[in-house]
Amino acid sequence: MVGIREDLRSLFVRLSLAGMPNAEMMELYGYMTEEEEQLSLFESDNIPEKLKTRTDMFLKRDLSKREKVLEIQCIQTLVVGDDFYPEKLALTPDPPMVIYALGNLELMAKPALSVVGARKHTDYGQRVCKKFVSQLAASGLVIISGLALGIDKLAHQATLDAGGETIAVLGNGIGDCYPRSNRACYEAIKSTGLILSEYPPYTSPQPFRFPERNRIIAALGDGVLVVEAKEKSGSLITARLAAEYGREVFAVCGNVDSIYSQGTNRLIFDGASIALSPEDILDHPVYQMKKEKTSPDLSELSLEEKTLYDSIKDGHQNTEALMEHIGWDITDVLSVLTMLELKNYITGVDSNCIEIL
Repeated sequence: MVGIREDLRSLFVRLSLAGMPNAEMMELYGYMTEEEEQLSLFESDNIPEKLKTRTDMFLKRDLSKREKVLEIQCIQTLVVGDDFYPEKLALTPDPPMVIYALGNLELMAKPALSVVGARKHTDYGQRVCKKFVSQLAASGLVIISGLALGIDKLAHQATLDAGGETIAVLGNGIGDCYPRSNRACYEAIKSTGLILSEYPPYTSPQPFRFPERNRIIAALGDGVLVVEAKEKSGSLITARLAAEYGREVFAVCGNVDSIYSQGTNRLIFDGASIALSPEDILDHPVYQMKKEKTSPDLSELSLEEKTLYDSIKDGHQNTEALMEHIGWDITDVLSVLTMLELKNYITGVDSNCIEIL
């Protein structure tokens, strides 16, 4: 990702703190990054006068209180183009120009699953959420949710209880906890996980902000799991956005008579991956591909096996190449290759492309 110019970075942080809508900041960003020369905002003839006027209005606002909050609470600002700005989010059609973050930024680079569901849930939804999330978090997936009532809070809490890592994406500014009943969970996430918001600190929660933040939840996960959802709900908006972003959508099937399963059952009918157990998610290719490969234990290999293994690792992947590189005859090479394959260090001895496992 190309880094953003420092003067532009400072400009957009100021505009965000002043409350400029994200759509206007993105429009301004497009004009300013098109400039071949590093012109200032008001030197450019490329930017429409109306947008310049709006920008000037926001820049005249007193930002001292909000800037002080950033400093006191150690809230970090991420601007599109920054090193730590998540690429998964930057590549979506409508990324937040500025993100406010509190906690461990490295969590955004790890394999992650977004978990969403109904605010009012059934006992079944609660049991399934705790069962799935506990195992998924213990297996190393970062769990992302919105710290709302219901499934969101259950997902965060189950992750914390399992000793896992979780990201909360707020529909209000960092500093306030909404709803207040989630304060203990909020503080725990702040200590061990990551809290994100596209809104300046202490921005009040408003109904329109929660659908807006859903696109961030959808984008940051490599997949999204919908536990329970009515036929029309914010969870289904998140699932739709995730599908548009190319993420895998998982859904837990439920009772056909329950209004809280109508949405998830419909997702499955329409092609979402059914999740009957945590293993259905962990074994899915999207997460198998993201597993970190651990280095094999080579301590039990003989000197000859280690020599041949290293040669394969260096790119000599057929018997002829190995014979030429090491200087062994065909009998010795095949004998050691067979032992390495039996010990599950390599595969494809009978092919023209021997591979390390």
